[in-house]
Amino acid sequence: MWDPFRSLSNPARRALQGALLGPAAPLGWLALRLFSGARPSGELAGSWSLYGYMLLGAVAAFALFGWLLGRREAELAAFRMRDALTALYNPPYFHEQLRQRCEQAKSRGGELGLLVVDLDRFRTVNERFGHDVGDELLANIARTIHARIRPGDTVGRLGGEAFGVVLPDCAPTDIRGVGERIRKSVTDRASIAGSQRGLGVTASVGAAWYSPHLADGRRIYQLADEALFTAKEAGRNCVWLADEPAPEMLASDADLPPNDPHPPARANDGESPPE
Repeated sequence: MWDPFRSLSNPARRALQGALLGPAAPLGWLALRLFSGARPSGELAGSWSLYGYMLLGAVAAFALFGWLLGRREAELAAFRMRDALTALYNPPYFHEQLRQRCEQAKSRGGELGLLVVDLDRFRTVNERFGHDVGDELLANIARTIHARIRPGDTVGRLGGEAFGVVLPDCAPTDIRGVGERIRKSVTDRASIAGSQRGLGVTASVGAAWYSPHLADGRRIYQLADEALFTAKEAGRNCVWLADEPAPEMLASDADLPPNDPHPPARANDGESPPE
């Protein structure tokens, strides 16, 4: 449906809507006076300044209330799309962004890369130092990854110690370099405040990219997740690029859960992927 306020920010849109509702207050008062037997036209002629102030005050009050309401709505919307610990985008919003970016790449013929980053042996940090230290380390690494991306990129926490990065307008030849920078930064900065030594945490990275027959976000994520699995099996602390399958080798839509944005990782004879 057409929305004339779509281009405005949410606070500005609500303020404008409030300002448009403002004149209803003095008009309503005039209607009440009319029903009570008074002559509004005479009152307007004799007290036009009073009604003018009433009109301006109502418009200003409604606009201010609308702006405050819009700002609060924007804050709540931002809260719902953010991970509480790292302040990165949460999985639902991240995967929605991936889906939209894939559609844009398909319609405009652009390029798109995806990185799935997973910390190696992170469980040992929680076991040795406690979950508070683990949470602090995750927050530090989230800031490190965010500092290594461009303004138009999207980074989110996929759950646990896994992160995702969507790279619009990134050629396949550049994806490995971006992944290596992130991997090295995570390894170099895997520490906590007040500690002069690292915690021995490294990162494995799986990478995939858009191609005409991989325009679905779930399929690209599936390839990046499988590449991450291979990076873990190859010894961890490395970047692994997905092997692009032929179109006939891709999983059908029936093989992917319709409402699950996280495609299953590649099987390993029934075993879970290594940490």
